Amino acid sequence: MGTPDTIVMDSLKSYIDTTLAIANPAEARAVKSKSPAGITMVSGRAVKYFSGTAAYHNCFFLGAVDNARTYRIDLGMVNYMAEVWVNGKYCGLTWFSPHSIDISAVVKEGENTLEIRVTNPWKNRICGDKLAKAGETTYTWTSYPWSKKTKNILMPAGLLGPVTITLYK
Repeated sequence: MGTPDTIVMDSLKSYIDTTLAIANPAEARAVKSKSPAGITMVSGRAVKYFSGTAAYHNCFFLGAVDNARTYRIDLGMVNYMAEVWVNGKYCGLTWFSPHSIDISAVVKEGENTLEIRVTNPWKNRICGDKLAKAGETTYTWTSYPWSKKTKNILMPAGLLGPVTITLYK
């Protein structure tokens, strides 16, 4: 792959105007943030205890694309699995560090759309449901015995970044 040459889009490190969309219509809510947000860091019970797939959206701009070089997106910290889509095309899945995917085949000169779908495990939803007050909607049921020691401990979830694109020779 070679050595990294330049950071193509420095501004993606700050990930301005990220929109987080929860894929479950019963809990649908858009969250605006100036940096990638972990799901468990967002206020509100429906989002904080969400388990499933959340989508992060943004766009980035490129000058002339050099087809002789490799463009890779690095998602930084991800909890737990992420799929990357650029310009509506699937680029790959990552579930271990480094969360880096080749996007060379789909980038174009000008505006490029970016969607990162992050999926987390079921534990946070179970945790939220066990903490629900009488009359609040719950979404899960399990026969597994719930530990009082860990009931309030959420697993980190979502995209924490920083998100960068690197150009390789």
